[in-house]
Amino acid sequence: MDIKRIVQAIKGDKLAFEGLLLEMQEQLYRTAYIYMQNKEDALDVLQETAYLGMKSIYQLRDPSLFKTWLTRILINTALKELKQKKKVHFSGEEQLIFLKTNEVENDLDLVRAIGMLKEDYRIVILLHYYQGLSIKELSLALNIPEGTIKTNLSRGRKCLKTLLEEVDYNGFQTN
Repeated sequence: MDIKRIVQAIKGDKLAFEGLLLEMQEQLYRTAYIYMQNKEDALDVLQETAYLGMKSIYQLRDPSLFKTWLTRILINTALKELKQKKKVHFSGEEQLIFLKTNEVENDLDLVRAIGMLKEDYRIVILLHYYQGLSIKELSLALNIPEGTIKTNLSRGRKCLKTLLEEVDYNGFQTN
């Protein structure tokens, strides 16, 4: 990301902030979709994130952490919305829609396996592998120690491997 534009946004330049949002739009939408499971709710979370980000951008002390800072706002907004709706379970079909946009459309077993993961594993797997967030960015965004992120990634990968090797989906054994 362009640090100069981030500094301009911190100083109150709304056009600079809008440009940064546009640059991150796809990543933010996909992250919102991971949590919200449908387009409308994800767009609502994205809109609220943009509002909260613009309202509090002046609080950002380190411009190099803009992406992580905004992702954390989005995650907190999504979690707040989910808590209000008491809606916290991913369905396989909704996972499929999300993952198809990430060019994994032919691997239905992977989609189903990811949907079966424990929430802690699923979110770090999706954000790390499908959104490209680093361990450090995940730690900052989720407010979890880096060691825990690494552990959840490792355990999540092991669970995925086991599920893909041993689990029988709809009567068909996976290989």
